[in-house]
Amino acid sequence: MTISNLKVLAAAAALAVAGVAAEAAPLQFTLSGAASASFVFDSDPAQSDLLAIGGNYFKIAASGTFPNNTPVNTAILQFFDGESGGGFAMFEGGGGFKFNTFGPQIFGGSVNDPAFQTGTFSLGSYIGDRSGPYTLTITEISAVPLPASALLLMGGLLGLGALARRRGARA
Repeated sequence: MTISNLKVLAAAAALAVAGVAAEAAPLQFTLSGAASASFVFDSDPAQSDLLAIGGNYFKIAASGTFPNNTPVNTAILQFFDGESGGGFAMFEGGGGFKFNTFGPQIFGGSVNDPAFQTGTFSLGSYIGDRSGPYTLTITEISAVPLPASALLLMGGLLGLGALARRRGARA
């Protein structure tokens, strides 16, 4: 195998691998109980998505369906670590308090680098006009490949095909 063939093979393999690179999976959050809500986050939110980080919590903005929050349908969610009681608090998009829950920590990692967990979580409430209990179900949404990923994968496969054809012509 010549150096030229090795370069083509390496480039084609790199394109093929880049086309199937893993991305954060979208998760569906469904809250039921005294109040209901539904929203979507990436399983591993980017640092730029976090609005605030405290010693025991992080805040993130969400769009979805929230109690008594039409037509805006946005909320600020504050997720707590297990040491501070777990669960999360919900605020209207404009900052008005909705409710505060406690229960298990629903994210792995730290408040600086959270990764949401899937499953069903039982939550109680501390204060607010919507007393618990609540159930929060987090499920993975099937990811749809991005067009750029498909193009990268196709380019890598075409490169491998061209290399195979070139090798066949020399034989």
